Amino acid sequence: MARFDRVIPPGEEGEIVVTMDTNKYRGPMAKSISVISSDVRQANTQLTLKADVHSWMDVLPHWSANLTSDLGQGARKILYLRNPDKDVTLAPPIAESNTRLVTATVEKIPASSEEASKGDYRLVVELSPEAPAGPLGGKIKLTSGERSVYVTVAGRVHGPISVLPRRLNLIGQPASSGRPSRLSGIITLVARPDQPEFQIQEIRVDDDRLKVEPLADPDKRRHRIAARWTAREMKGDFRGTIRITTDHPTMPEILVPFRVRIF
Repeated sequence: MARFDRVIPPGEEGEIVVTMDTNKYRGPMAKSISVISSDVRQANTQLTLKADVHSWMDVLPHWSANLTSDLGQGARKILYLRNPDKDVTLAPPIAESNTRLVTATVEKIPASSEEASKGDYRLVVELSPEAPAGPLGGKIKLTSGERSVYVTVAGRVHGPISVLPRRLNLIGQPASSGRPSRLSGIITLVARPDQPEFQIQEIRVDDDRLKVEPLADPDKRRHRIAARWTAREMKGDFRGTIRITTDHPTMPEILVPFRVRIF
């Protein structure tokens, strides 16, 4: 954010005050600032704001919790929190996850424990066994007093059926003469080697402008679905979900988000 003097008389000085939010950053960082004025000699000036951000809390071994599991198994990851400034006493951190199926708790490490050399607190991140198959993403907010930092949550839940792509993206230009923009793609479902054959029972889309159709394939462990955008909108950004119902005993429903961008 920036505030500045909008009018500077000839021969006078003006002031630009820029605020950089460093809550989500650590280490060296730089931000560019464009200053546009009515100065005929230099109407556009580029400024660079640099900082080296030192966090009031260290997260070890790194600032991310990577959770990977098979469907229905769940996962657990332990990170360690350490106060880098022993001259400053921190209030016990509080953890808050923004992902419903991921929980985060902070536990004090006793000084007599072997783990005491790793940190002052233990951050326990757990993925629920109810998490659906697919990629994971989110943030954990760590708060101590009035200060906060964020830990990234990433990973994947592997289901009995692999879905490629996990998100269908259709990007292109509008068709000429007002004809439909026929953007299309293929979704492939493949059963893992240790899984039985499966059948697609139903495909539903929450936007009828996206037409879907299963394609014949002699391999009963693999199924392909053709998707085609048929709307006449010239430009826009459209999102929705494709719901695929199968007869697989542990993966009866597969959700594939889609995005269509016409520019």
